[in-house]
Amino acid sequence: MMIAEGLQISTDRALDLFYRSNVYRMLVDPRYGLQTMSDTYIYDEFMLEMRGQ
Repeated sequence: MMIAEGLQISTDRALDLFYRSNVYRMLVDPRYGLQTMSDTYIYDEFMLEMRGQ
């Protein structure tokens, strides 16, 4: 929901973007520890990735 609202896109499109992102790959890999981070942190990291930073 945060991604959809932040990018002003549908939730389906937001999920598609998220599941294709490096942030998602890191989230499902326990080596990175991203699972322990807040939703806001993950959202911020995702948005940085989308901006190319």
